[in-house]
Amino acid sequence: MKGIPNIGNTCFINSSLQIINNIDDLRQYILSNNYNTSLFEFFNKNKRNLPENYELYKHLLLNFQKIIFSLNSDENISKYIEILCKNLKDLADKGDYIASNICDLSIHNDAEEFLTFILDKIEDFTIDNNFKNNKNINFKNFYKNNNIIINSVKIQQITQYKCLNCNNLTKLNYNNYLNKIQLSISKNNIRSFEDALNNYTLTNEMNDYSCENCKHTGKAKERTLISSLSKYIIIQLLRFRNDGSKINKSIDIPLVINLDKYSHKLKNTDYKLQSINCHIDFNMNTGHYISITNEDNQWYLQNDEQIKKINNTFVLEQIKTKGYFFIYKRI
Repeated sequence: MKGIPNIGNTCFINSSLQIINNIDDLRQYILSNNYNTSLFEFFNKNKRNLPENYELYKHLLLNFQKIIFSLNSDENISKYIEILCKNLKDLADKGDYIASNICDLSIHNDAEEFLTFILDKIEDFTIDNNFKNNKNINFKNFYKNNNIIINSVKIQQITQYKCLNCNNLTKLNYNNYLNKIQLSISKNNIRSFEDALNNYTLTNEMNDYSCENCKHTGKAKERTLISSLSKYIIIQLLRFRNDGSKINKSIDIPLVINLDKYSHKLKNTDYKLQSINCHIDFNMNTGHYISITNEDNQWYLQNDEQIKKINNTFVLEQIKTKGYFFIYKRI
């Protein structure tokens, strides 16, 4: 384990990289030859339908592999962080909206937005190298079942609606796969993860629902549940309001969570806290990011180049008000 130099407002990158590096399955995949071959396999199989600026994305992902390698070796990592920042700037100049949000190092950027950007690009541009040995399998189905990001961190939600005019209950609507569970903590009565998860799956009343059964527009009830979970889950607390201010109230964070009652037909969904990204300051336009990760049952605080051993008590106290997003690993 080693720290990462801050080359100028790059704490949002540094803290997220430490967390990605601590997702064992993903780290091992990125460091393996499968990462390179699956990346090039994607471009070779999609020559006629390549995305715009694909060479820039390829350069980004190959450089990202060097960053993860440097984190796990004695190689100097600073030059690869500099290249990563240039990759983001180049993509922003070519119209990538998300890259444009996180490429300006003169301002405070969002660690969660950077994490999501990297995970999305790995998902978008790599496929499992075993595809070439399964020529009779539908490409879309194979990709869905074998993509490293889906297998590592993706969740899926379902929603269902009940019309209060005719009492018609819709079929379960299986939504797209998501990188994370986003929990609102804005209500005064939300003081813990459990409160936030209860609110997340709460039955909500809608006033302008258009019912396909009775053709009436009016009130309905809606409920969201988790329908699919992966080996790791990312949970984000929505600490920033639309005006940029921050919700700094204390939220009790468990070391172990069970998601059975928030799920649809899922059992034994026990997860253990693995990593935390913390934001230190009062709003979304200023502050500093650090990461806290667990390795061999020992917690470490990673503050750019500085790494310090910490205990469970310190972790739980720090993350109550500073915890921004969390990685849990299935037990």
